[in-house]
Amino acid sequence: MKKGAIRIVVVSMIILGIMLSGCEQERQFHESIDAKEINTYKERNSDGGTEQSAKETPSPNSADAVEKVELEMAILVTGHGPMEQFAQNFSIQSSEVKVNVTKISDEAGKARVIADIMSGKGPDVLLTSQEDAMRLYSDGALSCISEYLSDDVKNAVLPGIVEYGTSNGELVGLPPCVKSIRTFIARKDVLKSSECTLDRLLELRKTNGNVRRIFSYQNESMDVYMEFYGLIGADLRRSKYLDWDKGISAFAKNGFDEILKLLKQESEIKIGGADSVRNGEVLAYYYPMSDPLLLYYALAELGDLGNVIGFPTQQGGESFFAVDGLLVINQKSERDKEIEEFLEYVFSLSNQTSDVNFFSIRSDVAEYALDEKNDGKNSSDVKCVWRYGKWNKKDNAVAIPLSGSKEELTIAYESFMQSLISDQTEEEVINVIWEETDAYLGGGKSAEETVKSIDRRVQLYFDER
Repeated sequence: MKKGAIRIVVVSMIILGIMLSGCEQERQFHESIDAKEINTYKERNSDGGTEQSAKETPSPNSADAVEKVELEMAILVTGHGPMEQFAQNFSIQSSEVKVNVTKISDEAGKARVIADIMSGKGPDVLLTSQEDAMRLYSDGALSCISEYLSDDVKNAVLPGIVEYGTSNGELVGLPPCVKSIRTFIARKDVLKSSECTLDRLLELRKTNGNVRRIFSYQNESMDVYMEFYGLIGADLRRSKYLDWDKGISAFAKNGFDEILKLLKQESEIKIGGADSVRNGEVLAYYYPMSDPLLLYYALAELGDLGNVIGFPTQQGGESFFAVDGLLVINQKSERDKEIEEFLEYVFSLSNQTSDVNFFSIRSDVAEYALDEKNDGKNSSDVKCVWRYGKWNKKDNAVAIPLSGSKEELTIAYESFMQSLISDQTEEEVINVIWEETDAYLGGGKSAEETVKSIDRRVQLYFDER
């Protein structure tokens, strides 16, 4: 090999080594940034900016390099669903606004954000718990979110969601979506939602000789705690066993010992599943839902007999939604126009149907997302599909497993969603009742002794409030 060629090879190897070394250093730098737990809120600049990790910093040559007005948003709840994705998609689509998201999971960090908002500082937008949202609003630290919403959005929000986000008649905040829904499914010829009370369930259990258990899971026998919770736990506020206004525990007075004896009896019967509901051995099966299609699957499970009944309450069956906090607005924010634009995007029909993997807080999404398609050679071979499979891919439609026209399936969806109410669980009280019930089931006490213990402990809770 010639000397000149040798020199070229050597120089090339040196240059390549430098490049690889530089790449390795850059990789290590990015890994160190990604691995490091950064308290981004604590390290904010004093001028209100938010420190972003290296991987979130746009390239100077990218479209995001165009200067935008920045909205600061803090997420103080875990399991916040698609909210971060909403903010990211909005920032990409908007030519004028970028949303900087800071997620804070530790209690000290959350307290710092709350304290900042109370003192007139902090992020423009906050996703926080209902409890914190209502406290901040009562202290004058939040604006009403209704001031930033169009009439289209305000008129479309589900009534249960409006109630959940309202304080003293004012709409304080809204959840970005519905996280999950809990309900029960029964045969419509056996039990309708309007008839689903505790007394009616107990009556059917005693008088219908074919019925061997009240509840089950969709695919298996139900554990005794969930049956206990299904019977009385979901709506203690309106239970006949408690008078919340007067602060009186009345389990013994209203015969709760009969519930205890029934629970012990049913815990020994291992049957369950949708088939057991179909053949009449079980009255209803528990059905949690996390997306719209699951409602149609639930109804299709029992064919034409399918019927959503909800949890038993004194007023009839009711289904409960759960959300991951409320989206609220800092009263001292000076970004009103940008907040309006952001919220209009978050609660728009197109965004609320952008992913089939969550429930919308709007009541009108089925009309928008459902479509009829011919699925065969004959004109009668028509099936309904949910047009949006994942993040607005219109060609990613998902078939509805339930027969019916678009109008029929829209009505079924909307009537169900509009009937939802927020979870009514009273954790402290239900825990006391279960502790005593569990002791009874283990053979520690008689049913009558257990009921007296429940009354004594719950009454103490009322007296100490």
